[in-house]
Amino acid sequence: MRLVTFENPVRQARIGALTTDRRIVDLNLACAMYLRDVEGENAHVRLADALVPGNMRALFEGGDTSLEAAHKAFEFALHLQNDAAGPRGEMIFYAEDEIRLKAPIIPKKFFHTAGNFREHHEEATEPDVISRNPESLSGRLRQAFGAGARGRICHAGCRSSRI
Repeated sequence: MRLVTFENPVRQARIGALTTDRRIVDLNLACAMYLRDVEGENAHVRLADALVPGNMRALFEGGDTSLEAAHKAFEFALHLQNDAAGPRGEMIFYAEDEIRLKAPIIPKKFFHTAGNFREHHEEATEPDVISRNPESLSGRLRQAFGAGARGRICHAGCRSSRI
């Protein structure tokens, strides 16, 4: 089972699985149908929302229970006809051109790598050029911290100073 995150035609983010004939099965809706038709559950929509939630991170946080429910829903959906409808008349199957594939999991944190690290390191190891102008950064540092203060503004606009 190949899991995907997609946006359906009404722009709702959903999770699904790709079939061998390149259709996308909405796993949440397929799970609701499985619970209703096979398990005989009355609260099939609420249970499906808990077992196979609408986003991939929540599905994985559900552990083996959620993954097993998603697998059962997928296998059940494979036996349905292409025009099968969900519990409220929603589409269960989508062609690839009807949906928009999204990133499988949206990261919680974004990390930035220091693209200018090498240049910053080279500038930090260069000898300081001390200006005697009191309006310069090094001149102001010297006034604030004494004659031994040195400072510089690197290419990235950050201030590195040593006292």
